[in-house]
Amino acid sequence: MKQKDLLILLIPMFLVTVLWVIFNIYHNHVSSTITDPLTVQIIPIDGNFNRASLESIKDRKRTEPLFIAPVKEVDETTPTISPTPTAQATGTASPSAAPVNQEGL
Repeated sequence: MKQKDLLILLIPMFLVTVLWVIFNIYHNHVSSTITDPLTVQIIPIDGNFNRASLESIKDRKRTEPLFIAPVKEVDETTPTISPTPTAQATGTASPSAAPVNQEGL
């Protein structure tokens, strides 16, 4: 691609981008949802932090959680119930599941 062709593409793209940004700014300015009395009531947040409070949080004593669950002792005189095995039925194939002979069709 020649330099002239590239310039022909870049200039309209730049103009469209600039116009797009300008119209978006204008649209946001015109269609603002914040009313004038509300803008007067909104005050900026103070950026000052109480450093003494931050230091006291840093100096807190750390506690380590215990993840050891209490072990329940098993009484050996108590009989335990073991699960009984259940009989499983063996199925047979139905006639519809048998392979179809191509010659019989």
